[in-house]
Amino acid sequence: MRFIHMADVHLGAVPDSGCPWSAFRENEIWETFVRVIDQIREEKIELLLIAGDLFHRQPLPSQIERVSQLFASIPDTEVVWMAGSHDYLREDSAYRKAKWTKNVHGFLSGKPEVIELEKLHTKVYGCSYEQPQITEPVYSTIRPDDQPGIHILLAYGGDETHIPMKKEDGAGFTYVALGYRHLPGVLVENQMAYAGSPEPIRLEDAGTHGVVYGEITEDAQGAYHTQITLVPSACRSYIPLSLRIHSGTTQTGLEQKVQDAIQQKGSGEIYWLRIQGYRNPELEFQLEPLKAYGNVVRITDETRPCYDLTRLKREKLGTPVGAYIHWFEKKQGKVEQKALDYGLQALLTETMDPDQVIAERMNDWEERKKTLEKQRQDRSTELEQTVQRVVRERAGLEQQMLVNRSEIRRLELNRNAQEKHLEQERREEGKRQAEESRRPQSGQEQENEPTVVEKRVQNVAASSERKSNLTDFSKISKISEIITWVGVCLAILALIDPFSWNRVVCTIVGLAILVGALAGRKYLADWLRTRRSTVMQAAAPKEAEMSERESAGEELQKDWEERLKERKKELRETSHQILRLQERGAHLAVELEEKKIQIENLQEEIREMASPTLEEEDCDMELSGLKLAFTVLTEEETVRHAGREKT
Repeated sequence: MRFIHMADVHLGAVPDSGCPWSAFRENEIWETFVRVIDQIREEKIELLLIAGDLFHRQPLPSQIERVSQLFASIPDTEVVWMAGSHDYLREDSAYRKAKWTKNVHGFLSGKPEVIELEKLHTKVYGCSYEQPQITEPVYSTIRPDDQPGIHILLAYGGDETHIPMKKEDGAGFTYVALGYRHLPGVLVENQMAYAGSPEPIRLEDAGTHGVVYGEITEDAQGAYHTQITLVPSACRSYIPLSLRIHSGTTQTGLEQKVQDAIQQKGSGEIYWLRIQGYRNPELEFQLEPLKAYGNVVRITDETRPCYDLTRLKREKLGTPVGAYIHWFEKKQGKVEQKALDYGLQALLTETMDPDQVIAERMNDWEERKKTLEKQRQDRSTELEQTVQRVVRERAGLEQQMLVNRSEIRRLELNRNAQEKHLEQERREEGKRQAEESRRPQSGQEQENEPTVVEKRVQNVAASSERKSNLTDFSKISKISEIITWVGVCLAILALIDPFSWNRVVCTIVGLAILVGALAGRKYLADWLRTRRSTVMQAAAPKEAEMSERESAGEELQKDWEERLKERKKELRETSHQILRLQERGAHLAVELEEKKIQIENLQEEIREMASPTLEEEDCDMELSGLKLAFTVLTEEETVRHAGREKT
């Protein structure tokens, strides 16, 4: 099984705040993380382990959503994460509310638990931080079970305030993936290692940064063996750059050295310049111009004036200079070295009093410190203004949320009223139709319009009546025709006289029967036409009336159906409006949560900014040396006595 172990990603961090390149660093940390995910997808890595501090502070919902989408892009890779001291699990942590895909598994408790990955035959043991610091040795209580398979411990910490840990805590595990230290390191070869941060975020994070690529194999006896390798991934590196100078080095020469060194190492890296060696005592290097040659985050001047202390002490024996050197002979601290150098420069200055020289230097460094403090205070003020802006934005979102809820409530009441009104109309229409269906029919004009059912019954009855009348006429016509033909036949028989009756009488009778049959047929035909016309004329008004009633009923039914359709449309539109407002409310709730976390993170950053910067600490070191020099020059009896003797 192949895996990647990463830790201390610190998404959302903005390293080197206040420097020109700090705006790019936040994006570079995200880019490095995305690049690792792309590598996992391309190489089909089976397991990704994240050992804490995926985020620099409490994660925002939008950041969680972005990471969730990245994890979803590697569905064939099992992802196991834990929260560290920076992104620890609070009750309202966005970690707890995230909707992870099925390949993502997290430790959502501060108590040790086991995540079983069946398809990898692997169990991952661990827990998350629920507060920034944990002093109990939690990992000493976690032991792998006796079941066959791969057993991995996902752990974060290693010092007194972040779960103390010993190498023995990893005994029995196939691999122990560690987080907390930003520099990669191996505690037990191929078995227990810190991945370090994929991208350095502090000046102290010098060196190679990346992720641990590992592979676990099984031998013929069923034992598992792990091989790990650190794969570099960082966009930039922090490089401590030491420059040696000598007494002949000038300001121009120093600048050229810095430019050449940065070009050789790479202009994209971030540097801590350390100027070392012995300089001309009469020369003070200007450090600010050196920052123009690259990404220089810090400059420390560790040079010393090139005094020959042994010669000076011998030549200045019995003078304040000799006494001053003698006082510092056995004092080797950094402050004492600074004080020795500043005091000698002051004593060897012939144009000014040493105390005045020291006082002026102290004023210069105090001004420098005040400038740095003001810059830090300005950044803190900017953050406070940002907090106020976010607070105002959050208040606006809360107001929008209240308006949104009020509008939802109004629409829900409106929808309920519409539903009740529609139900009432349905009952009234059903009641009306039921009453009309029960009303007795008569020849008189009804006060109310007939219902649709009644109209259909009437139509059927009228049609049946018309058909019955027409059928009677057809029967009479057929009987008339039969009688006519019977008469004709009798007339023919009478004329041919088959029985030898009286010829004249038979002829007269036959002709009479024939004439009577024909005349009767003509009369009956005229009567049928007249009667048919009378019947049709009598039925026409009724048909017109029934057609009119049917049309009116259809109009009434159509009007009801249109009103019903309109009511349903209004209900659907109201429901859609409520759904849109509910979606808007959910979006506002996420924004509110994000603003809340932003405010807390900014306040935490403001608290951190209360601590002095490294440059301020350098100023304090210089001031401490100057104060000690001033104290020795003005208060030490041996030095003052030597000065009085010289006078």
